[in-house]
Amino acid sequence: TAAGVPYTVPMKLAEGQTSVTLYYGTMEEFNAVEGVSAWYYNGTNKITNEAELRFLATLVNDKHIDFSGKVINLDNDIALTETWMPIGTVDHPFHGIFNGNGHTISGLKVEGAYANAGLFGVVEEGTVKQVNLRDGKISSTTEGANVGGIAGTVVGSVSDCAYAADMTVETPSLASDTSDAVAASIGGVVGVLGQRVDERTTIAGTISNCTNGVVSLKPGNTQTTLHVVTTGVGGLDRFG
Repeated sequence: TAAGVPYTVPMKLAEGQTSVTLYYGTMEEFNAVEGVSAWYYNGTNKITNEAELRFLATLVNDKHIDFSGKVINLDNDIALTETWMPIGTVDHPFHGIFNGNGHTISGLKVEGAYANAGLFGVVEEGTVKQVNLRDGKISSTTEGANVGGIAGTVVGSVSDCAYAADMTVETPSLASDTSDAVAASIGGVVGVLGQRVDERTTIAGTISNCTNGVVSLKPGNTQTTLHVVTTGVGGLDRFG
């Protein structure tokens, strides 16, 4: 209808045809029937390949769909072929449940100035479970970055996950006479777990049955003062 006015679609049935299927929605939804976004628009919420997984990041980060109360299922192992954009930001976190169903995502490569870096950037009141990561590398050049294999920041829960890859936090190069310091919160699985609201209130997060890989820190120069907080299963392994 337009402005509440009923509209009749003229249709002449072909010989032998007894019914007509009408689609209601946007062109994006219509074109998604067989596309990478079909899992979202048809309501199955089952991800089977790289393009579909990337569309999840687009929905959360760009379209601001947080998936609160929804379960996203990973139905296949996925090998990533391009640099990854973490799912969820501070302004638009992931609120849903991501169930990896024991599958593996390989080749996760995050680089650039992400404040929260990992497969997920920020998970808030959400859950990531039963997903394994291997053969990847996560780095951030942002001062005070939160970096973890599964997620940079989790105010929710992570369970039954494994991160078997290298992680590097590259701090920005600072002038040798600077008094500024670079702080980083890093962990093999999660960079920051929980959130401090104020001096009296902290929202907790949980990690259970998870394992991590190797974490390293690469200062931008030898003059930089580094404050590192290691959290989220496994911490700093070496300085380089």
